[in-house]
Amino acid sequence: VGVLSLPEGEDPAELAAKGPERVAAALEGTATAVEFQIAYLLSEADTSTPEGQVEAYRRTFPLLMQLDDRFLRYSYVRDIVAPAVRLSADLIEQELDRQIASTGAGTRGSRPAAGRSAPTPAAPGRVAQPRDPQLRLERAVLQAAIQHPEIEVEGWEQVEPEDFTAEASRTLFTALTAGPWRGLAHLLERLPDDATRARIRALAVAPPTTPPDPHKLAENVMRLRAATLARDLAEIRAQMARLNAVVDSDRVRALSAERQRLERDRRALLEG
Repeated sequence: VGVLSLPEGEDPAELAAKGPERVAAALEGTATAVEFQIAYLLSEADTSTPEGQVEAYRRTFPLLMQLDDRFLRYSYVRDIVAPAVRLSADLIEQELDRQIASTGAGTRGSRPAAGRSAPTPAAPGRVAQPRDPQLRLERAVLQAAIQHPEIEVEGWEQVEPEDFTAEASRTLFTALTAGPWRGLAHLLERLPDDATRARIRALAVAPPTTPPDPHKLAENVMRLRAATLARDLAEIRAQMARLNAVVDSDRVRALSAERQRLERDRRALLEG
């Protein structure tokens, strides 16, 4: 279901009477019903202070808790909520999961099925897999770069720090690309502190999540870059949902052009 935002006091017939360009500009702002409601809740919030940021993302919880699909909930958190409040998507989802567990909401698809046990915590000394699919992907890409630096992975040279959502991932990527590979010890020297070095040592010896196949590794890199474009697209859609298609028509057209460019880039990336 899509939601089309119309200027205040204007009905569809009045919009249509203003010509096809106005209609096209308005249609570019179409969003899913959930996406529209989330964007509206966030647009009403003051995120200029830490308290405001927290209050803003918590506003979306009652709506998100109605979604049974945990991965769909997380997609909205990652693509819309977290960028709007400039906070970690993983931390927001953890709080949302705790609230769902305490109230019993959104249980389908978010708890172990009958007869299955909950996931066992990682054993001491092992690197735990992140729950966030984006963080798992970032971990896989960086782990492969450390464990198999001899493999030339297609698309690696196009990867940017902005493709990584976690600060730790960006730190490691920056260290990896600061110069030629000279071994793990040299990489560790580029890292900022002992805690980071300890995590990277553990990552370097952890079982790989992706086999050392150039095609598999290139697919991970492609997915990483495509996720960045998806986040950029979600941000543009959220901005367009907050705009008045008539009063802000120039801005809507500019965002529409950028949206179309990003969609072309993402489609070309995914289709190879």
